[in-house]
Amino acid sequence: FNIPSNKIDCFKYVLEDIRNKITPQCNLSKKEGISIIYAGAFYKKIRNPESMLKITSCIKGVSVDMYVTGYECNDILNQYKSNSIRVHEGVNVTRYKQMICYEYDILLNVGNACDNQVPSKMLEYISTGRPILNFYQRKDSQYEMIEKYPIGINISYEDPNAIYKVQEFCEKMAGKQLPYKELEDLFPDNTLSKQVKIFEKILFPFC
Repeated sequence: FNIPSNKIDCFKYVLEDIRNKITPQCNLSKKEGISIIYAGAFYKKIRNPESMLKITSCIKGVSVDMYVTGYECNDILNQYKSNSIRVHEGVNVTRYKQMICYEYDILLNVGNACDNQVPSKMLEYISTGRPILNFYQRKDSQYEMIEKYPIGINISYEDPNAIYKVQEFCEKMAGKQLPYKELEDLFPDNTLSKQVKIFEKILFPFC
């Protein structure tokens, strides 16, 4: 659209402390070994899981639970199912937040191949303070966030040392968690107070 840049304000995804809003399940028990979670959809052209699965299936002492919505990549997922690579039905938002906040050691993200879709998942992941493993195809905004995140790692599918890097990351970072205040300091432009200031500038331009 041909809109003057001085009439445009950018709102970023909001970082919020979801840990304070979510209660863990009463029967919470720690899984054996190092546990990784992915929750979301896969698409053959946009977010294909095959390259990620080739790498994670080679990692020792690690289990990957994928809570998948949609069936487009079921044929690929079924090829890699094992005792350590598990596929489950998708879950509701509350259950999803319980799991990423309290029940898994490492959070897994699979980046998009296109440049016109940037999911909000990365900010949800960061808000937990948990270690994040990001498989990327493009150096997009999610890649840039993980470059700033102290307990995150970006992994390229083309990296010949990808398996070694993922194994080392999992062993070093499993179970760590950053305090929320540290996250706000790392991503000040994504805080709610920053977004409120943008609204105030629009609504009260002369104040």
